[in-house]
Amino acid sequence: GIEAGKAGYVIKISTENGYTVRYHHCDISSAGVVNVNDSVVAGQKVGYSGGTKGTPGAGSAQGPHLHFTARKNSGGGLINPVPLLPGPVSGKTAPKNPNTSSS
Repeated sequence: GIEAGKAGYVIKISTENGYTVRYHHCDISSAGVVNVNDSVVAGQKVGYSGGTKGTPGAGSAQGPHLHFTARKNSGGGLINPVPLLPGPVSGKTAPKNPNTSSS
């Protein structure tokens, strides 16, 4: 489904294995994005990163970016989404942000 709020447009996908993933601050005004109740397959483009103030999908964001969240089961708490991703990061913890200081 697609929701609108402070996180701009949010694309919500429920998977067959019990996860719900959300893409926050999406631009859904472009052609080729999903519509409510569409079925999707792994690797399919579902939307575009939004978030520039005043553009579709921005919500209260000040610059372009995207949030990706995941939950196990529809009512479960947030989980680390990195293990759900394909490729070399699968099953690992999220990398440290190189733009932050640990001091």
